Amino acid sequence: MVGYGTTGNIKAPSFSSQNTQHRTQHGTPQMSWWWWWELGAAIISITSISLIVTALFKSDGLALSAWVLPIQPNSLIAVLTTIGKTAMMVPVASCLGHLKWHHFTPRPQPLDRLQRFDEASRGPWGSLVLLLTTRALLGCGFALITLAALGIETTAQQILEFPTRDYAIPGANAELGIATLYNSTAFRGSGIPSLNFNTTMHLLSYESAMVNSALGVKTQPYFKCPDEATNCTFPAYSTLGVCGEFENRTSELTAVCKTHNTSVKTCTYDWPGFDTFGSETALNMTFNHTVGGFLDLFKTHYQSDGAHSRYELRMNYLRVRKEDVVNGSYPNPELLEARWAWCTKQYNATRIVANTLIPGPVSTELLTEGNISKALDYMYVEYKANSTGETYNIAYNTIGWIWENIKTGLTSAVSRQTGIKGSSTNLYLERDAATDTENDLGFFLLGADMAEVTANIATTMTDLIRSPTTGENSNATVLAGQAFGRETYINVRWGWLILPLSETLITAGLLVTTILYTRGFGKPLLKSSTLGLLFYPLESRLAAEVDDCLGDEETEEGLLEVAKGIVLQLRDDEEGKLRFMRGAKLFSSV
Repeated sequence: MVGYGTTGNIKAPSFSSQNTQHRTQHGTPQMSWWWWWELGAAIISITSISLIVTALFKSDGLALSAWVLPIQPNSLIAVLTTIGKTAMMVPVASCLGHLKWHHFTPRPQPLDRLQRFDEASRGPWGSLVLLLTTRALLGCGFALITLAALGIETTAQQILEFPTRDYAIPGANAELGIATLYNSTAFRGSGIPSLNFNTTMHLLSYESAMVNSALGVKTQPYFKCPDEATNCTFPAYSTLGVCGEFENRTSELTAVCKTHNTSVKTCTYDWPGFDTFGSETALNMTFNHTVGGFLDLFKTHYQSDGAHSRYELRMNYLRVRKEDVVNGSYPNPELLEARWAWCTKQYNATRIVANTLIPGPVSTELLTEGNISKALDYMYVEYKANSTGETYNIAYNTIGWIWENIKTGLTSAVSRQTGIKGSSTNLYLERDAATDTENDLGFFLLGADMAEVTANIATTMTDLIRSPTTGENSNATVLAGQAFGRETYINVRWGWLILPLSETLITAGLLVTTILYTRGFGKPLLKSSTLGLLFYPLESRLAAEVDDCLGDEETEEGLLEVAKGIVLQLRDDEEGKLRFMRGAKLFSSV
């Protein structure tokens, strides 16, 4: 065996030459390695967190589709975080390793602290034990860094989120029908005040729309939202329309009744504001309970404001409720009033979502009738909104026939014939000579919700006025809107960056502090080296005393328990050699 000596051709190392000067032994270390490795790792860690911050600033609010790198944002953050954390732990481990030697330099310490520092440099569990058992400011600082580093990956994953938002689609336009001029194609004539109109195919379409509206079929004005858009929005706007109002005026109804015999009763009804047209001077209802007689259930009266019904249509209905019809009794009808008039409608926050128009808040104002003028061979009546000064023009023929058409369709009378014993009771529909060829909704109106019917008719009329594509109003125009798509974008939650950023900066600060603090003691720069235990062992006399204390405790736990009671200091002996020397007491009472 070849050993340290002069045997063979191998020359044993001469330690005496290395100990000629104390500074050469354990003074200032060579600068070749010094703390450069740890400083380089700290620079890499700081660079990584700087790249993360830069990437976050540049990508915050950026559409995900605009991300140009081949690696996804979360993956980039994960890679940089891993690099930064790995580099950060290099100075943490080195500093904890070096501080385990330095811990014994200023003053004597229990020998088990050497093991505590060494375990702390290896991971979180040792760091936790060091925090709980050792009072060493720098060492505990690095231990906290090690423990907090457990949450770096988790917090890094929370930095980015990918919500969705609306974005304006370039070159995509939305459209919404509006009208300031109305010349109905269904009732278009020569434009002279004779109210003649040329029958067209549009008339059937218009009347069908009115019937459907009374029955509750919903309509919408013209609108267009591009297929690629998820929603479209429009600025506030005003448009010509029709407003409907319903009122139950039963409490205002007065009746003058005559009983002809025990089975027949005739009543004449009146109410405030009752207006007469032609030969109609009153609204009568007869209740005949004789076999084969008729019991009136529904009667209609109409009236209007303005010459040729230019401004408003008012329909009054006397209706007997079904539950009030009892054989032999004389029911009291209810008086219902529906009114329609030209108005302006102001809309705010109108949008289209999933091909459905959402009008938004709407306010209305009845229009004031103005002058009659002629333009493009048609006579027009001007209407004005007093609050805004906006004006609208409606063709003379359109005004006359629009209200006439609604009045005709909603004028009806319904009676019930008292059946012969054993036979069923039937409902009969009465027709005027002027309306016997028109649509008659009497049976429907007898049980309909008249408030809803009134509103539906007003809505449908407004929608037709605003819709150029239906052909009803070729003078309708379109309002341009903005089309929006839905995109995923990058949102940075900056609060989650606090832990990685603060860990990196604090680690760099602790590294610099450790370098400055430990270099003033002139001891070897051992860092995490385990060779220090071989080159700087216990002094010889102390080693013999410690051997006597071991006994049979030669296990990790046994050695650690013995080490708790041994108090040592790392300092020079009488010969100037660095050794673990006894403290004031070799064995503590712990």
